[in-house]
Amino acid sequence: MNTIEAIYKRRSVKHFDATHKLTQEEENKLFDEPYNTVSAVATAPVSSAPSSPPPNHQGYMQDGYEVSEYPAGSGKWWWKDAQSGTWSEWK
Repeated sequence: MNTIEAIYKRRSVKHFDATHKLTQEEENKLFDEPYNTVSAVATAPVSSAPSSPPPNHQGYMQDGYEVSEYPAGSGKWWWKDAQSGTWSEWK
């Protein structure tokens, strides 16, 4: 039986006194007990960003083409084929 169970059994819920302060000995027993460690959480591999903008991505019009830097700030520029709706890298 651990300390918490012992304290609980000593005080029934019916007679629980929320104002009771633990003695230093009771408090030490509570904090000296080994605690359960949390096991490592399995993580999924970080997926890389899509290689091209998704079809519903909106760029802006430039010289008759819809263009976009994707991902933003990457320096990779794309243009969208108006017929197919697919993005092609601007090289």
